[in-house]
Amino acid sequence: MHVTIEINGRQALPVRTIPLLTDWRGLSPDQLAQILAGDSDHWPSFDGLTAYRLHPDGSTEPISPRWWASWVVGKLEATSNTIKAKQTSRATGRQQWRGDSLAQLPAGVFVWLDEFEAAHASQYGPVGWLARSNPEGFDPSAHALDFNPQPDPDIAPPRLVLEGFMPNGDAGDVLEGFEQLRAPSTSRNFAQLCFVRALNSADKNDAHWLGLENLSSHEAAALLCGHDPLNEHGCDALCVALLERRLTDYNESHPARRSWREWHRAAKAIGAEYEQGFDEFFAEWEQASDTPSAGVPAQPQAKPKEATPAPVLAVSASNAPVDGITTAQVAAIFDGIQYTAENWPKRLSDMKWLEPARVALGAAGGATSLWCPATLARLIHGRQRGAEKQRTLEALNRKFKSSPVLEPWRTDWDEHYEMFSDATENY
Repeated sequence: MHVTIEINGRQALPVRTIPLLTDWRGLSPDQLAQILAGDSDHWPSFDGLTAYRLHPDGSTEPISPRWWASWVVGKLEATSNTIKAKQTSRATGRQQWRGDSLAQLPAGVFVWLDEFEAAHASQYGPVGWLARSNPEGFDPSAHALDFNPQPDPDIAPPRLVLEGFMPNGDAGDVLEGFEQLRAPSTSRNFAQLCFVRALNSADKNDAHWLGLENLSSHEAAALLCGHDPLNEHGCDALCVALLERRLTDYNESHPARRSWREWHRAAKAIGAEYEQGFDEFFAEWEQASDTPSAGVPAQPQAKPKEATPAPVLAVSASNAPVDGITTAQVAAIFDGIQYTAENWPKRLSDMKWLEPARVALGAAGGATSLWCPATLARLIHGRQRGAEKQRTLEALNRKFKSSPVLEPWRTDWDEHYEMFSDATENY
């Protein structure tokens, strides 16, 4: 896993990679957070080191020491105390700490490589501060930087370590197995998909998987999480396990033989979590299959069969559509949350940020559009800021607990609620 990246023509280092550069022998997440919070008494050479946040448009913003002190240092201390209180041994506690603490460092945050290297050499180099203060006992080789580390994938999967960063240049150039696609390089979701799959060498067997008409729920989950089921070393096991569970449950109520493409449709229909770039991937794949052109060769092997659209009137025991709820139901259930019941139909038709929640497109004078309420609720919650964010979360939770129509999506919503219900806790 090569961990340096280029931002605006300058080499950078994601902060989550820093503990890995010396196999965790220096600058652990809590120490790094203290340094960036301005508490560098024990690491004088790092005094003034600044971290930056990378925005989706490519711009960068320095992060103040006060932010690190307020939001990260205390959080890491609390994580450490929790692990120590529950650990069965120092060894198990240490392993848990490595994974949990790394995830507490913010995604999409970096330091400039040249500034970090200069500070590191001044602190840990052969003629650095520690070598001068302990010339007999200090071994600088133990702190030599390895910019291509091989961390334990269960502790530091590439997807976690490099979260928030995109590959440089055209997204289609990153993933060799996608030559047949006219990659929408302007899409952040597609670029992220390419990045994740390239990191995990998940593109090598695309011809095989695209040609199969019957995949298991596990194979589909691995593929949709950006991994190759034939080589799951470094796989994000939690992502795959959660998605596999959702797909297995769906298949029990909707049994069928499904291709990779059809499993994607099922995952989208139930609002499951997967690499969102696959929405564009399959749209491009369909187009490339139907209208081959120069530089866009025909698809290998058999084209996966078309999935049968879910019937709009497929109804559960609670009288709720299996794959989504109608526009009228959205208006009635979510009245007063984000929009009034009167405004919801218009907003659903013209607000692009709501489109990911749509699982079936309606037709004029015909069937209504269908919406995944769990995805819709997550989108609404994500739009809020400050104290309103928590109030909206609680209001949405009351809807899912009280409305029988939302029962099929309650488990999906509960996962989101549990993740964010304590987000305002003070550390």
